[in-house]
Amino acid sequence: MIPIGNILRTSLKLLPVLAVIGGVTANSANAQAPAKAAFGDKLSFQSADVAYAPSDDKQAFTISLKTAFEATTDKSPVSANTFSVVIPVSGQTIDANLTFQGVVNVSDGGLATLIINVNDTNTVMRYRPGINQSVVVSHRYTASYATELAITIVLVATRDQAHPNGSAFMHFDTIDGDLGTAKSTAKKM
Repeated sequence: MIPIGNILRTSLKLLPVLAVIGGVTANSANAQAPAKAAFGDKLSFQSADVAYAPSDDKQAFTISLKTAFEATTDKSPVSANTFSVVIPVSGQTIDANLTFQGVVNVSDGGLATLIINVNDTNTVMRYRPGINQSVVVSHRYTASYATELAITIVLVATRDQAHPNGSAFMHFDTIDGDLGTAKSTAKKM
C-alpha cells in the first residue's frame, strides 16, 4: 500500500508540470481559433464584367458593374435582367450589411421589382408609379458559418398595355458590403 503522504507529495510536484502543459494546450487552442470574418481577395464567380475592390482589412468591398445592368419597358411590356456574383468569405459568424445602389423611374401603368438573393435570404422591393430617383437598398446577411456570399439580383420591369405611355426603368450599378457596419448596428439594437 502506498502511503497517502507520498501520493500528496508526488501530486504537488506534478502540479507545476501540469500547469505548464495546460498553458501550452490553451495557447495552441487560441492559435487555432478561427479568425474574424473577412471577404475574399477576388470573386469566385461573376455573370457580368465587374470591378471588385475589397478593403485592405477585407472587412468591406465595392463591386461596380462595368456594363449596363437594367430592365426597361421601352421596347416591350415586360423586361427582366439578372446578375450574379460569388464572394468567398472566411471566419465564423458572418454578419454583413450589403447595399445596392441604382436608379428607378416608374410612370402610370408601370411597375418595377427588385429581387435580391444572398445565399438563403431574400429582399424584394416593388416600385410603383411616381418614383423617379436614386435608391439605396440594404440587405443584411447573417450566418453562423458560410464560405461564400452568392448574390443574385433580378430586375423586373412591367408595363400595363392599357397604358401605352406608361413605363418602368431600373438601373443598378454598385454593390457595397461591410462587416464592420453590420456588427456595430447589431450592438446598437
